[in-house]
Amino acid sequence: MQSSKQHPISGIVHVDEFYIGGEEEGNRGRSKGDKKLVVVALEIVESGVGRAYAQIINNASSASAGC
Repeated sequence: MQSSKQHPISGIVHVDEFYIGGEEEGNRGRSKGDKKLVVVALEIVESGVGRAYAQIINNASSASAGC
């Protein structure tokens, strides 16, 4: 993810990936089709969620995330 770095997230951060997109005609269940894979990072603060960043990614492997 890229940012202006003027508002970095810190503390407890939750990160997850998911597919986003609408229903696909003729496909049942959780088919990928034309859906996009997105990663999101949420900064957890005392009152709930602080800053949030999201980005479309090609795959969710740990190797592509630099882990």
